[in-house]
Amino acid sequence: MNEKLFTNEQLFEFGCEVLTRCGVSPENARIAADVLVEADLRGVSSHGVSRLVMYKEHFEKGLIEPHQEIKVLQETVSSAVIDGGNVLGLISAVKAMELCLQKAETGIYCVALRNSNHTGMLAYYAMMALKKDMVGIAISTAAPNVTPYGGKKPMVGANPLAVAVPCGNEPPFIFDASTSVVARGKVILAAKRGEKIPIGWGIDKDGNPTSDPAEALAGAILPMAGAKGYGLALAIEILSKVLTDSERNGTLMLAINIDKFLSLDRFKARMDEMVQNLKNSPSLAGFERVFIPGEKSIEKVKQRKVFGIPLEDKIVEDLDSLANELKVKKLTSRG
Repeated sequence: MNEKLFTNEQLFEFGCEVLTRCGVSPENARIAADVLVEADLRGVSSHGVSRLVMYKEHFEKGLIEPHQEIKVLQETVSSAVIDGGNVLGLISAVKAMELCLQKAETGIYCVALRNSNHTGMLAYYAMMALKKDMVGIAISTAAPNVTPYGGKKPMVGANPLAVAVPCGNEPPFIFDASTSVVARGKVILAAKRGEKIPIGWGIDKDGNPTSDPAEALAGAILPMAGAKGYGLALAIEILSKVLTDSERNGTLMLAINIDKFLSLDRFKARMDEMVQNLKNSPSLAGFERVFIPGEKSIEKVKQRKVFGIPLEDKIVEDLDSLANELKVKKLTSRG
């Protein structure tokens, strides 16, 4: 698998140019590009700048509105409902969490975001809370491409959950995972690479296990952990789609002001103690040590900001074609 390296600044500027050519305002293009580049920095390439190709197609098909207004429909002391106006989900999700963090000064605040779109790497929005020493939680639904447990027709989304919690001297706890056995974006990448996928990731349209990513994309992805994953996916579907009254994608954001429950110093000290105990616990053969969710990604971000972000040749080819279509400057590899 051949790769080329790019700086995060290069990818950010490219993302901004592409999105503005698609009709997004410069301000909102910067918001969305930052979400995409953060995904690539953290090694989540399935939700990085490679998604620009899909977004451009969705703009052309009218599936995403480039500049619709995002409206607060309802607001209380502890909650709000926002209509995302079917704009790019990366943008409306940032706006939703910004409102959460602003209002959570009093304790806990929850925002229901309806009529959203693909929100990308959900951890981004949960991590926004870390800058304010708060806990951030985000759940979201997606297009139905996952089967219920025991079923063969896709009925629920991959429906991810993200949680970010600050620590003191230790790195923050950052968890982000879909409730499918694998994110659909990884199956898409396997198809682009011409690779097989493991049996157990997906089924074809007739319900048969398959190692062909194209067949899995035409069929369905399976829920993680069997009935447990299906139950969790359905719970997220209820809270982020039914509760938000969304016809398509819906997202629920939550911010918790730690200082309203116990002192921030006490909380961080307890988090540090827990993290240290876990990291110092014995590991199985073949494992370097016990890691905390998000810990490896934090190190990856530091490395990639210095040495560059690797993009596979197939992704670069797709982005070059996109640049030609939109008449923007192509990316230039740094090595």
